[in-house]
Amino acid sequence: MSGPVRAPILLSGSSSLPSATTGALRLLAPTGSGAVGGAQTILVGDVPKPSSLHSVSISGHDPYAVAAGIDRLQSAAQGRPATSVVVASADDAAYAMPAAGWAAESGDPILFVSGSGIPAPTRQALLSHLHPHIYVVGPPSVVSDGVLNQLGRYGTVKRVGAGDPSANSVAFAIYRDPPCANGQPCAHVPGSFGWAMKSPGHGYVLINQSRPLDAAAAAPLSASGTFGPELLVDSASRLPQPVENFFFDYATPGYTQEGPTAAVYNHGWLIGDANAISVGVQAKVDADLEPQPVSGTSQGPAK
Repeated sequence: MSGPVRAPILLSGSSSLPSATTGALRLLAPTGSGAVGGAQTILVGDVPKPSSLHSVSISGHDPYAVAAGIDRLQSAAQGRPATSVVVASADDAAYAMPAAGWAAESGDPILFVSGSGIPAPTRQALLSHLHPHIYVVGPPSVVSDGVLNQLGRYGTVKRVGAGDPSANSVAFAIYRDPPCANGQPCAHVPGSFGWAMKSPGHGYVLINQSRPLDAAAAAPLSASGTFGPELLVDSASRLPQPVENFFFDYATPGYTQEGPTAAVYNHGWLIGDANAISVGVQAKVDADLEPQPVSGTSQGPAK
């Protein structure tokens, strides 16, 4: 995960810590991070403090203020503001979800806008980044062109998005700035923004778009091992066509006469129980990510 804190996210209500969270804290046994004054836990929003652990708090009366507070803590821990910032809508969480995994991998902060403009906490946060690269996640129906124009006062702005949450997550998964050269292998490289996920051999995290907190909790899976993007399903019972097309176009490994042992392999993570993503969809994902025989020099599965 991105430094310097490298901490997973655990969830809680406002009254008491759930048993699952207290159990996870006991197993994790956090030793503290020097980047945040030795704190063992970072409390985000209105959540109870774990007993006997040194904590720092990030508070805010709305999502805009909380996100700006997280950004301030990250900039202070890093010793400098990030040069790239992700901006998403606070009004439609499904379009913001893919940014969680990228933030865990890159350390780029996520700030929020509304349908009507840029709230004051977000404006102040953007000013602190000294004319950053701003990447807006979501189509114009979610973050309007008018809001994009307003964001242009604070940095250079580019949009990454598509018309529904599943297609939007795929658009974010394949995006890179600067763009990949036509006909050349595409990959994320230092100094670029975006997954540029156009080759097999990665980890793909699938999340139901109706469960936005799952994106935050699962973000470390995008930043560890065979790192990879968070992709959204719109139903527990089916794999959306944009995600299936993405797998076929970029993720399904191929092999020729040397056999499947010579192929690269993928990982698929399905977040939640069968009510979030069904066993049938799990089987479909497993089949799509398995190496397939190819003919000749073709890179995709045999037709």
